[in-house]
Parts: sequence; structure tokens; C-alpha cells
Amino acid sequence: MRYVSVKTFPDAKREQVTRLGKDAFEMYVREAPLHNMANRRVRTLVAQAYDVPEHRVRMVTGHRSLNKRLIIN
Repeated sequence: MRYVSVKTFPDAKREQVTRLGKDAFEMYVREAPLHNMANRRVRTLVAQAYDVPEHRVRMVTGHRSLNKRLIIN
């Protein structure tokens, strides 16, 4: 299991992923923070960064916050 910290910026003009450390990211996503769209995109980007299927990435905290904590099983 691996914990990942993500600082998100939803509704951005461009999508950008910056790795801040081994398990820390800063993500600008184009999706709005409505109907869980931005959270889904963050999960997808984390799965791509670690080359794992998206169903293995789960959001633990930060569902309604800009700072999120995800776990990869």
C-alpha cells in the first residue's frame, strides 16, 4: 500500500501534473469540482503516474477539499 498526497486546482485552463516528491503531486485539472468530476480525473492521473489500473486508486480523505490523500492498493 502506498499513500499519495495531492494538492488540486480544479477548473484550470490547462491540465498540468507536477511531482513534488516521491508520493506528492500538484495537479491542475480542467474538470469542475461538481458531481465528483475533478476527483475522478485526479484518480485517473494518479493511476497513470504509478502505472496501475484506476480501480486500485482510492480517495481516503479530501473529497471536498483541495488537499487530498489517496491510497494505492
